[in-house]
Amino acid sequence: MLGKEENHEGASMVVVNILSHGGGGGHVCATDKKHGLHVPDLVGTLTDVKALYGKPKIFFFNACRGGRCTLTMSGSLDAFSK
Repeated sequence: MLGKEENHEGASMVVVNILSHGGGGGHVCATDKKHGLHVPDLVGTLTDVKALYGKPKIFFFNACRGGRCTLTMSGSLDAFSK
């Protein structure tokens, strides 16, 4: 886990990729809907790691931004069954 206690001096960059449901207000939900993270807190934690100062940090978030989630799909899944 990336954190303040770890030694990351050998890292040349950090890439974080999170795909989940969003809860609005900068929150990303966990599958149990009881835990999650606040995006600004995550970004702030990684920017505070001294060993990562001056190194690129790339964040990808794919999450809805509201309280309601709807799943839609069109097309066929036949291609995946082969």
